[in-house]
Amino acid sequence: MRKIRYAGNLFGALALALMASFAVPTVASAASTTSNSLSYEFDNGNFSLAAQQSWYWELQKNTAAINATIHDYGYADAGIVMDLGSASTFTGINAVTSGPMSINVWIGDGTDASTPGQYASANFSYGFEQPNGSFYMTSGNYEGQTLTAAQIATDFSNFEVYGWVGLVYSGVSISGSVSSVNGQFIGHRTVSFINDGNGTVTAALH
Repeated sequence: MRKIRYAGNLFGALALALMASFAVPTVASAASTTSNSLSYEFDNGNFSLAAQQSWYWELQKNTAAINATIHDYGYADAGIVMDLGSASTFTGINAVTSGPMSINVWIGDGTDASTPGQYASANFSYGFEQPNGSFYMTSGNYEGQTLTAAQIATDFSNFEVYGWVGLVYSGVSISGSVSSVNGQFIGHRTVSFINDGNGTVTAALH
């Protein structure tokens, strides 16, 4: 996920999106344990679609997976989204990962954080984890501020909180995995982006 400003509007680069001119991803069953609290996301980086009010990210629930070749815009991201329960009990996000995985917090103060579908923007608060475990918020009422886990627990106590654990592509082939989030085993979920060298990138999340 990353913060962008296009035509004066703020959009979050968030979730599972594919250009209509490319093949539809193959949906498959994910290996190992699954949960109704688990979702998948992918962002293909085509932010111009947002200005056109066309969907550019999508949220899929639990056992969905992606295998797709998309246009290479020099940016993409993909990851799992785990429901961590009420924000009032939030103490941070601890994930067992391999590779250069990133961690973000999503707040359920908007329906897009938990409702499967295709979107042209994001209506919820989210932030990027910092080295000290705090989160730099890039949307919502706290945009531009860094919040501790305790502050999130207090300020968003009436909402659900979600942990995003994923991989950011920036033009170079990359891969990683995540196997548990806050002590909950989710199987060995792998994420990869392969630069095909011909203007496309192959994205996979299982």
